[in-house]
Amino acid sequence: MQFQRDPWYLAVTSDTSASVKSVDTGSSLADRCMEISFTSTEKLDKGATLNISFRIANENWSSFQQANDYSYGNADHVVVTYDDAVVSGVEPK
Repeated sequence: MQFQRDPWYLAVTSDTSASVKSVDTGSSLADRCMEISFTSTEKLDKGATLNISFRIANENWSSFQQANDYSYGNADHVVVTYDDAVVSGVEPK
């Protein structure tokens, strides 16, 4: 992962954790989410970007069923929250 501000391309991998969590959205379209969190004290300036690259795999490397994946193929369905408030994306209903 890279933090795009001065100093450019600062790796924050050691300050990052991720987990798959069960969620109760009331929607059949989403019952799990990938939560990525940061312990770094770095802050994004207004208008700055954070590029995140990651991949998820089944233990046996089999394919995921993407037809029932809320965020697959729709960037608006990737929900970003900060302090429990949605700052980007549309939550499943």
